[in-house]
Amino acid sequence: MPQTTALRWIALLTNEEWLVRWADPTDRRRSYIKLSDRARGRLDAYFDDLPY
Repeated sequence: MPQTTALRWIALLTNEEWLVRWADPTDRRRSYIKLSDRARGRLDAYFDDLPY
């Protein structure tokens, strides 16, 4: 996918608190992202409720 599309989705998911984003302290051109604790809890609950 184009980089602009990925960045747009990352911004949207960060604003919706699904992702946490922070700058690399040694290289300000780079950022890290991870799933937020809230999102992890919501996804865990979703998968726990799936019928097997």
